Amino acid sequence: DFIRMSALTAICGGCGPFNIGAKQGRRPKPSETLNLAIIGCGPMGDGNMKAFMRDPRIRVTHVCDPIAESPYHGYDAKTPHGRDVFKRKVDKFYDTTATKSVADFREVIDDPTVDAVQISTGDYWHAPLGVAAMKAGKHVYCQKPMTLGISEGWAMIAAAKEHGVTFQEI
Repeated sequence: DFIRMSALTAICGGCGPFNIGAKQGRRPKPSETLNLAIIGCGPMGDGNMKAFMRDPRIRVTHVCDPIAESPYHGYDAKTPHGRDVFKRKVDKFYDTTATKSVADFREVIDDPTVDAVQISTGDYWHAPLGVAAMKAGKHVYCQKPMTLGISEGWAMIAAAKEHGVTFQEI
């Protein structure tokens, strides 16, 4: 573990936020609200989503997961998770019914109203989703581990640089 973490630190500078200039990514003005999509509606996504909803600069507008609702989603089988469960939580928090519940992540990535995504899927999806979102000009906040291999890490860094978006791994 020590060698693996040391290598990742050397490669991505501690895996902090990658804010490599705004060439193409849309940067909301300071007075604007950032529209955020949660991709991955399990226990990790739930905790992250609650933290984002408490930030007045952010509005959770989309929840995305292929699973609509299941008590067996994620690490435990005690609390129901899934996109419809998250939609109800977000709608209740903002006192609305406008939150979009989406099964296919490509709909989120293709939606021009989404400024950023929070990825809390299975580890094997982090890099493919992150790169796809950055190519679409979305900022990315990703659950750890960032990738399953060094080449995926390089691909994510390259996407952030090329598309001028902010990328941060938890």
